[in-house]
Amino acid sequence: MKTVKKSQRTILKDAPVKDVAVKGLRARYGYRKLARRGVTIDEVGTPVVKLSVPRDDVLAASARLASAGITLREVVRSFVNKLADDGIDLLDLMQPNATTLEAFRELDEGRGHTADSVEEMMRQLNAEG
Repeated sequence: MKTVKKSQRTILKDAPVKDVAVKGLRARYGYRKLARRGVTIDEVGTPVVKLSVPRDDVLAASARLASAGITLREVVRSFVNKLADDGIDLLDLMQPNATTLEAFRELDEGRGHTADSVEEMMRQLNAEG
């Protein structure tokens, strides 16, 4: 079996693949591009996703989930499965936060900036600072 080292993880080039989706990932992106996208293939052909999340967020989320008796891994796996099965409305994921909602209210009340060009908007923003 050929292997390629990638940041202390081994990407197995000849790993057995049973899943058509994994074959599609390999065909579309190739091993190096998959690794750059944070996806590797383990020994049995299962995609492994690596992502960077702030440590405090992981600890806080893990603590909240532990109180409910589930793990972060289970939640992420469930989320990906539902996303793959179109069981999640992507617009529901993109709910505005409190700062954005306040900005919407500001605009609705006419307190926002208006400009006819980018240059004019930049002049207004720079004049405030």
